[in-house]
Amino acid sequence: MKKAAAPGKPINAKCARDAKAVDGALSVTYKGQLIGLCSAECKGKFEANPEKYIGKVAEFKAPDKK
Repeated sequence: MKKAAAPGKPINAKCARDAKAVDGALSVTYKGQLIGLCSAECKGKFEANPEKYIGKVAEFKAPDKK
């Protein structure tokens, strides 16, 4: 069974893992922001260790800590 695509448009145009064009159906919500990935492999690796790849997403803004 396939997971439904996350609603909305990813904040990034290039994959967080390998800089290829993102596939909007392969998105992950991370800290309240929709991150696009290019393949199921990249999505799985990102979900397993998002801190390793999130630095490659220039559009990502870390949430304010209060």
